[in-house]
Amino acid sequence: MEHQVKEIMAYVFNMPVHKLKGELNTDTIDNWDSLSHLSLIVELESAFNITFTPQEIEDFKSLDKILSGIKDKISLRETNTES
Repeated sequence: MEHQVKEIMAYVFNMPVHKLKGELNTDTIDNWDSLSHLSLIVELESAFNITFTPQEIEDFKSLDKILSGIKDKISLRETNTES
């Protein structure tokens, strides 16, 4: 999943995937502004078939937080499907 998210980030931020290294957050990616943030959210929601809350969207300021949020949504969906 991390690689897929990095591919989406590379697409949205218009940069090669291999340049997405180290701590990835709003401070380390120059192209990460409010408009690209919304584009990133739309791409992630589409790719993983999930929907984020406004609070989650606001909190997604790093790769780690994004990965954690996606994992939580997928786990919740799988739990609800099993019930």
